[in-house]
Amino acid sequence: MSKSIKFKNATYLDSSSITHKKRTLKAILDWRYNTFTNSKGTIIKIGNGYTILPFDTSDNPNSKLIIQSNGTIKIGSGISRIRISGSCSLSVVNDYDLRRLSVFKNDTIVNRTQMYYNHYHSFTLNPKCISVKENDIISLKFTGEKVNSAEIPMTTEITHLTIEIIA
Repeated sequence: MSKSIKFKNATYLDSSSITHKKRTLKAILDWRYNTFTNSKGTIIKIGNGYTILPFDTSDNPNSKLIIQSNGTIKIGSGISRIRISGSCSLSVVNDYDLRRLSVFKNDTIVNRTQMYYNHYHSFTLNPKCISVKENDIISLKFTGEKVNSAEIPMTTEITHLTIEIIA
């Protein structure tokens, strides 16, 4: 969506007409927030180890956040800080179990929520700021404590990870 800038003399300038290094201001403003999803409707079975919730590899928003072939996101150059949040819901739940939705930076958990229950679950990760560097890998992963703990539908309205580039 274009944004307008109002000057003191009541002149307006539209963000789609301002450019810097051949990029419009609109593209620069829109580029800051990126929500990753998977529209394929794949069902991911969750067991007793962390499973990557893969994002659609055809949806690379820019060269700063690059979706890898396994569905994780690689940080490009020039980014030092991001804000992450995410969510998912379970379509099938098998018995009581402790289940966790986590965001990883490389092999370290940087944001997590968990629940112990035997019915429908919906998980939301509150926004959290983290420091990153080029080539760090960001991933959304899920685990339970039992084999066939649950199933997660990978659809755009249920499972997503949002990354806001701060610096």
